[in-house]
Amino acid sequence: MPTPTTSQLLPELSRRGSFGWTLAGRVIYGLAQWGTLVLVAKLGSVADVGRFSLGLAVTAPVMVFCNMHLRNLYATDSTGRFGWSTYGQVRRVTALVGLLVCAVMAASLYEGTAAWVIAAVALAKSIEMLEDLRYGVFQRFGRMDGFSKSLILRAVAGLGALTAVMVTTGNLPLAVLCMAAAWAAVWLLHDRPRSDALLDARGQSHSAKGGSPRGLVLMALPMGLMWLVDSLNQNLPRYVVEANLGEELLGFYVPMTYVVTVGSAFVFALGAPLAPRLARHVAERNAPAFAKMSLGLFGLAAAMGSVGVLVAATVGDIFLGLAYAESFAAYQPEFVWIMIGGAMHFVLALSMYALTAARLLKTQAVLYLVAATTTGVAALAWVPCSGLMGAAKASALGLAVGATGAMLAVTFACVRLRRGGPHA
Repeated sequence: MPTPTTSQLLPELSRRGSFGWTLAGRVIYGLAQWGTLVLVAKLGSVADVGRFSLGLAVTAPVMVFCNMHLRNLYATDSTGRFGWSTYGQVRRVTALVGLLVCAVMAASLYEGTAAWVIAAVALAKSIEMLEDLRYGVFQRFGRMDGFSKSLILRAVAGLGALTAVMVTTGNLPLAVLCMAAAWAAVWLLHDRPRSDALLDARGQSHSAKGGSPRGLVLMALPMGLMWLVDSLNQNLPRYVVEANLGEELLGFYVPMTYVVTVGSAFVFALGAPLAPRLARHVAERNAPAFAKMSLGLFGLAAAMGSVGVLVAATVGDIFLGLAYAESFAAYQPEFVWIMIGGAMHFVLALSMYALTAARLLKTQAVLYLVAATTTGVAALAWVPCSGLMGAAKASALGLAVGATGAMLAVTFACVRLRRGGPHA
């Protein structure tokens, strides 16, 4: 029997354990993100947690806008309108722009340790953007093992570097810079060579061109705006908390919200391998299969969110005390509302895979804009008088509005597909 070629082996590898690899990578990386805040809290101070949280909050909107969700666009590009090199060219430029904008913001709006932390976080996030597009190659061709191995390597290397520096020096900006260096090593030594080899094996050279960078930017711009607004939806309460209550209380609020990040690892493990299949259902006008898969994702997201709310309501104080410090246990009521918002976030996030496959990109941007506006207005009204509870409830309200709108939009996509509507 002849030995199968690499390209022949790829489908078999993608069928076996795709979900398992995705779940493992997302969960380990989600735990590492959460563990970063835990370590900063235990090895530093609540003020350090506040500065790190501020760095995440300041850089997130800029970096997610510059990201423009190119990974998912590439993974679901069933038409091949744009070549890999075009995606890569746009990503390199946007990563640099995001880094420069965040550096200018850090230097002009903040000072001291906070400014250095923001700049270091921006560098780490720009490297993450370069890696993220490489994940689109793994995702598109069903090689979630490559995606997940990179996440695991980043989790171990990044958290290890940050821990080593915090233990030896206690210098938070230096620790974040070393974490960024560890991520860069994973990108150079793992992500680039393996994704290039996969492109070549699939007959799509990593130097292949197609479409114009300007055309790709114009197509992806609604996605960038959508994720910008989504980031604002998550971060507006944090800005209001920092402005009204100070960095220390921000240091209590953000670590509780990062528990949702661990849950999101499961959510994205569900959605990422299914994104290309959803795109195929749309391309084939298979409305029943598209609707069934979308409904199943909604049900799983809701079930996972309900478990999180139950845990927060019953043993949330014990969990917070053990994970961070005893002083966090007093915020169990706020933690419950944060987990309610997390449940809404899970539903909203999974709906985006379906809407992206249906190319309802502008619809997504509108949904996130409505959700962010709701969150921002509620936070401005509630945080000054209700503190962290006001922030938690404002976030939950905005995400509930977004999740409701997203489910209605997916329903519209199913109806349009069933009627044979145009594929945007």
